[in-house]
Amino acid sequence: AAKPAADSAGSPTPNQPADPAPATGQDQSAADSAPAGSRTYVSTSRRLRGFLDQAPTVLRFYRLLILPIALAAVSIGIWLVRLVRSRHRPAASMSVGPHPGCTPGTPGTPGTSVWPPERFLVLLVVWWLLDMAFVWISPHSYEQYYLPLTASGAFLGGYGIGSYHRRLAAGRHLGVWLAVGAIAGLIMILMAWPIVFGLKSSPHTGSKYDGLSRGYVQKYQEISQRQRGSTITPWEGVADYIRTHSTPQDAIYVWGWYPGIYVRAQRLAPTREAAYGTMHSDPPDRVERLIRDLVRQMEANPPRYLVDTQKMHFPFYDHPVYDLWPRWLDRERRVFDLHPRIYRPAGKILYVSRTEYPRCRELFLEQVEGYCQIKLQLPSRQGGPLPADRAGQLAREERARQAAMEPLRDFVMRNYVWRSAPDSAMLLFEHVSTAGK
Repeated sequence: AAKPAADSAGSPTPNQPADPAPATGQDQSAADSAPAGSRTYVSTSRRLRGFLDQAPTVLRFYRLLILPIALAAVSIGIWLVRLVRSRHRPAASMSVGPHPGCTPGTPGTPGTSVWPPERFLVLLVVWWLLDMAFVWISPHSYEQYYLPLTASGAFLGGYGIGSYHRRLAAGRHLGVWLAVGAIAGLIMILMAWPIVFGLKSSPHTGSKYDGLSRGYVQKYQEISQRQRGSTITPWEGVADYIRTHSTPQDAIYVWGWYPGIYVRAQRLAPTREAAYGTMHSDPPDRVERLIRDLVRQMEANPPRYLVDTQKMHFPFYDHPVYDLWPRWLDRERRVFDLHPRIYRPAGKILYVSRTEYPRCRELFLEQVEGYCQIKLQLPSRQGGPLPADRAGQLAREERARQAAMEPLRDFVMRNYVWRSAPDSAMLLFEHVSTAGK
């Protein structure tokens, strides 16, 4: 939970998810027709991001994990060749020589031999194929969803490597097989190179990094800097501030999926659930219900600090951030700032005042709807621009979700004051009863 959100181009970590875009076409038709109460985490997300929109992200991850995928594919190819050849001639005629791992075949097939790894090969193939397919189930495409296929690919790839070892052990055409091994080893190094030395672009969006990023080399450098105390992430900065300026008995609430803040601050939430991370994809009526329940719990036991992490949850960049306390973008107070504060340059935050917000609430919601409509129809949008009617529908739903947030915003504006954590750009609020103590 304490892994930092370091991918500025939008790659997810446990504290920072991926950045896919809403769907088009027929991919969301089934979820559209489902009653709001019956929609699941996957179905509501699939409604916002179809398979065609998800495909570029999945294929980029496949390319990034080309080494275990290629090993698995080669092993399947070797196995299929052996199966085909075994149907046309006895297994003994295709033997490459005695091997201590071979066991006598079944009666009626004189001279056949069974290599022990082949006893489990069907299981390994099914395991790998399921891992390759399961990454398509969730539209979110978080990094951890791709980890299982590396394990099954490695196990299945062992069959191909073992087959190569048998050829070497046979001693025939040794020079040829040594050359094959050297070439294959070089190819494997090239396939693994980006994982070790860094990626040039985000596998989630395809956006170019400023330099090499997210490889083992960069992670080692990051760890070294953290051990020297020369770097700190925004969520760590706000957690350190809370831990210093509160007692273990004080509760906090983190708005947005940043569980690491609770861990580093060593503080608990006063609510049944410590985070809410599906507000961007839940139906508006569900958002309203959960928000009202959250407010009731916090009214019964107000947290000393509220952290607005400015987290952009799925489907990420086609909608505004969900502010606990809305902010103006201009000093003329005509345009609201709908972008996440954590990624913007440091500067004074111009919060809307408690007295003026009731008068400009409709303006805020109108700008939310307009913002979404524009973002969904941008030619540069991942997955392509949406038709105007579809974009309008999603924009109106986003407006309804933001309107469902009003009870929580009202609670925050009535009971909290702004605070600034020196080492964090996240937004921090302290309860009026403890402010100044």
